[in-house]
Amino acid sequence: MLGVQGARSQVEQTWQPCYELSAHPENALAEHIGCVEERLYYSLNGLLDESEMLAEVARQTGRWEIVGQAELIAADVRSRCGESAAAKTELLELLSRVPAESALAGRVQMVLASTLDRLGERTAASGWIRRALAEWPGDEAPHWRAEALMVSSLLGMSRTNVDYTLVHHAAAEVSAHGDRLLLAATLANFAEVSAECGDVAISAEFADAASALLRRHPELAATLTLDSIGRARLALGELSTAQLCLEQALELELTLRCTDVMGDPWLTFAEIKLALGEPDEAWALLEHPRRTSWAAKGSWTGCRDLKLRAQVLAAQQQWQPAYQAIVAHLEVYERLRSVEGDRAVAEISTVQLADEERRRAAEFEKLALTDPLTGIANRRRVERWLAEAAQQAEAAERQVSLAIIDLDHFKRVNDCYSHECGDEVLRRVAVALEETGAGPDTLIARLGGEEFVQLCRATGRAEATERAEQLLLRLRTLGLAEIHPELRVTASIGIAFGDAAESSELLRAADRCLYAAKRAGRDQMVVELPSGLPLLGGL
Repeated sequence: MLGVQGARSQVEQTWQPCYELSAHPENALAEHIGCVEERLYYSLNGLLDESEMLAEVARQTGRWEIVGQAELIAADVRSRCGESAAAKTELLELLSRVPAESALAGRVQMVLASTLDRLGERTAASGWIRRALAEWPGDEAPHWRAEALMVSSLLGMSRTNVDYTLVHHAAAEVSAHGDRLLLAATLANFAEVSAECGDVAISAEFADAASALLRRHPELAATLTLDSIGRARLALGELSTAQLCLEQALELELTLRCTDVMGDPWLTFAEIKLALGEPDEAWALLEHPRRTSWAAKGSWTGCRDLKLRAQVLAAQQQWQPAYQAIVAHLEVYERLRSVEGDRAVAEISTVQLADEERRRAAEFEKLALTDPLTGIANRRRVERWLAEAAQQAEAAERQVSLAIIDLDHFKRVNDCYSHECGDEVLRRVAVALEETGAGPDTLIARLGGEEFVQLCRATGRAEATERAEQLLLRLRTLGLAEIHPELRVTASIGIAFGDAAESSELLRAADRCLYAAKRAGRDQMVVELPSGLPLLGGL
């Protein structure tokens, strides 16, 4: 199924320290912190020392954001290793120091939510992850936000309340923005938890996707990823496949260890052995020295352990110990699965799904108003801008200037240098126009082809003419040597003034001035006079 030894060797070679700290730390700190962060889903070996060392180097160089990231990783590692109470205190203190409503604050809240879940405080965990996503700053750090969506979805899944719309959306976001290790862990987690919720068809879908990803990239195999796939296969009744997964998980666990106290491959393998009718082998796995040496357990893992011990003891006909184990299990289970907790689970799924739908609608609206090639506003955004300006009560506030900017002889660029070069020129021109001509009351947009527009509110002729002159100068000096050494661009500009409510006439007047500039020799602007006649300028 998977070449575990070869995969492990490949990954260990890939994840050597990304740089020597004594060489050039200021240039490589960000890269190194990213490498450490990625390994959280693979192995925690050495991560605590490495993150604390990174924090110290970052303090010495004044890289305070990286200090926060390194301290966050250290707290996350402690939480995953069973020191969740101490990690909770560290995370709350760190949250008080990082900028509010930043991507880093959102990530701290996500790790805090996971930590609280390990402590059995699911209601509080649900509140923190909901806050993290609600306050996330736009499109910043999409890979972190995708991971937060995954955590939110896992917290929102229960037998009584699962909305797989949110689950599939989270999987899609991780696929689009996360790294492959996170994607493998996400698919495996969703397979495991949907199986626990009794949704075997969806569990099979996620388990198959995770297994396919590991077949294509065996270097992604991690102890708990295989553990989660194995638990899903067990729920699906695929015992031989489940056993193979756990054999490989324990082979990895020998060197990589586990990456979270919420997972326990020994426990899962014992469940498989019991299902195969081998209770003595199951008990041996529960008491295996490698398992007992790692005493830390998450709240839910401890609950699973008590339940399985009761089942194994019953299969061995040890009735009194089995009774004691099941009573202990029920006490823990009732505490963890409180009515309040179930209500929080239902609420987070409902609210988060609504939040995601609103965010998706906003993204779709933004895309509808954005030119896909250049990333600036498009014609539809121009029409909306003019409509909004036309709604101003005062006539003076409705006055706008409209400058159409058309690149000269642009067809030659496509014909002589290729359409790919032409597209890159348009992107560079868009950036130059925005850098030079954008402002709080100004819009730069692409109308189509090689034609752009600058819209300005309540601008006099002198100011509008000066702005257009700046655009001409910027384009004349635009560096395009990287595309082709001989490539140059100029533009002709036509400027009109008037009431935004008369947008059609404004566009026609600007067009007339543009064609006058073209006829006059290009690389210049023509401004509409109050009489409606064009005035040559920009020579």
